[in-house]
Amino acid sequence: MGDKRIIFAVLFVVVSLLLGFTLHFPWIGIVVISILCVFYSSYGATTQIMFLDIAQDKYPTSVDLASPLNSIFANIGISLGSVTDSVIAGITSINNSGYFAAIYGLIAFLAIWEANHLYQKSK
Repeated sequence: MGDKRIIFAVLFVVVSLLLGFTLHFPWIGIVVISILCVFYSSYGATTQIMFLDIAQDKYPTSVDLASPLNSIFANIGISLGSVTDSVIAGITSINNSGYFAAIYGLIAFLAIWEANHLYQKSK
């Protein structure tokens, strides 16, 4: 597919799986969490630019609406992840949160794949 958005989704899945394995070792877990933080900050800027570019090209009158979409959906994702992680930590252990984060990463990968497919077809 050759799209940068797919690379971010795959990296989230891989690093989240690594997080599940490395949380048993505190210093390695801290390094993996730091890598996740770098990915999250890099991802936010690129998706914001992508939303604005699509809005500018396809729907020029909706640029003002497209601008806050990234932060809105990021906050929804953070809330959903926090609720899921608190339930997981209550049922199993906090060390398993990386595995469940990888499931969300896989869902995001599939959603990005399908959205990109639909976007490319609409061009």
